[in-house]
Amino acid sequence: MLRSVFSASLKKSRYNMKKANFFSYRDTPPPAETNQLPLLNVKCRVVESADIKYILSHSKPGALVILDIDDTIGRVSQTIGLDAWFRFRIQKYANEGHSDSEALANTIEIYNRAQLASRKMVDVDVNNPIAGLIQELKDNGVKVVALTARNRALTDKTLSLLSALGVYFSDDVLTHGCLLINNKQVEIKNGVIFANGNNKGTCLEHVLDKDHFVSEFSSYSHISFVDDSKSNCDAIASSLISLNVPDWSVWHYKYAEIHLAFKEEAQSRATVQEAHLLKHDVLLTDEEADNHSAQALFH
Repeated sequence: MLRSVFSASLKKSRYNMKKANFFSYRDTPPPAETNQLPLLNVKCRVVESADIKYILSHSKPGALVILDIDDTIGRVSQTIGLDAWFRFRIQKYANEGHSDSEALANTIEIYNRAQLASRKMVDVDVNNPIAGLIQELKDNGVKVVALTARNRALTDKTLSLLSALGVYFSDDVLTHGCLLINNKQVEIKNGVIFANGNNKGTCLEHVLDKDHFVSEFSSYSHISFVDDSKSNCDAIASSLISLNVPDWSVWHYKYAEIHLAFKEEAQSRATVQEAHLLKHDVLLTDEEADNHSAQALFH
């Protein structure tokens, strides 16, 4: 998931004021021989886990699940355009002397080109295909929507990639439309909120305030949010407290961080893909980029 761009000082002041109101702890699946879940009496909590199946198993009929997309629901199949690449490219621009705003704008431009050229989205955890898990939730009476930092230029492409992955969200939770937050267009379409780099907590509050949620949060038995970004999780937790939601969970999903590290090999591959994309307007697969690098060694 791309990290939302927002004021760190505002987040800190709100979060520090209220963080005593919820519990935060690491959570690992219980032993196979037991069915016990940790701290079920705790209604408001922020939890770390690398098991998406375990995370989603906590949602029961009548609940609402809000999922991040990148590195939570899925990820593009090539290296360029991944969340980790996004952070790497911003830092690379910064090291080259660009200002923070220039680094962000330049990276978003390349990111959009890579996403629009992407052929497919794949599961984050191949052992737990996400489409089946989401469908199972919906079949069991759980509503499922998405909240992504992706920008409006990627709306239709993102929905197409998700459809090809077999992912469809509940169609009776969000109304279609657009709103302006911090001079950035936020679009809501087909069960997905495209936050366009806004603070996800602030975005959620605005979408609720503008009546884009068909029902009030109080109508759900539980609200659950899942994201691979700790800062996004903190922002949502703070907003759920501000909204006086009585029963919620925020899950920091760490599978990509633990198992899909963005190492030097990936950085080199992405650099080749970027150069080819910008020069030839063609997006190389990881295999094609590796072959290109290997051939270059013999010339």
